Amino acid sequence: MLTLDRDRLSESIYDYDISNVMKRCTLCDEIISGQTPNLFSAVFGENLTRVVTETSSLVAIPSFGQITEGYMLVVSKEHVPSWVALNSKGFYEILEGVRLVAGCLSDLYCKPIIFEHGAFSDVRRGGCCVVHAHVHIVPCPVSINPEVEQTLAGVKIQDLEELPYVVDGNPYIVVEDECGTFVYDANSVASQFIRRLIASKMHRYNRWDWRFYVGKSELLRTLEKCKAYFDNERSYAPFSKSVSAL
Repeated sequence: MLTLDRDRLSESIYDYDISNVMKRCTLCDEIISGQTPNLFSAVFGENLTRVVTETSSLVAIPSFGQITEGYMLVVSKEHVPSWVALNSKGFYEILEGVRLVAGCLSDLYCKPIIFEHGAFSDVRRGGCCVVHAHVHIVPCPVSINPEVEQTLAGVKIQDLEELPYVVDGNPYIVVEDECGTFVYDANSVASQFIRRLIASKMHRYNRWDWRFYVGKSELLRTLEKCKAYFDNERSYAPFSKSVSAL
């Protein structure tokens, strides 16, 4: 069982030495270059990796800011601002990875919400904190599209596969939950807008900002459970084979 060192119990990233790592892309440092220190090693130590499973094009990792245990990210190994900024092959590889991680979380926890804050650039972020393509998969028994619709203009699509065809070069938010799959205009939206909604609907109001609530114990349990799931021969083989075959 993975455990926390006594000197690494704080839930805020600002209680650790992150003065240098926050000046760069934290995801590139961690999953592409392997540069240390990176944000994860600064908070958890250098003897641990949070990679659950990966292919040549993507990595699946538990997210900082565990609003609920099981919160995962699928992250592109290419530094682009959003999912739709990838070429067609890259987009479908991420889609397949998202579907397989969602299946894992459905088996281990419950059916997840899938969402992305799709940034256009470092300036036009669409509520995104880290401008590097990553998709959130959050197991939770709530729907948030009705609340998002009250704030943002959007359209319903049949499947995430249609996302590139409705995004018009502006920041966007895409959300898939029990109510369906919707794409919203995110030209003017608060940072971590979707995380705020999920935390509120789950009555975990102090967990919406990943920088102040890492959720370290939940992250480690997510890492252990999901890694075991994908390391199982019957589950891991389809992941690597399916995604790499696209």
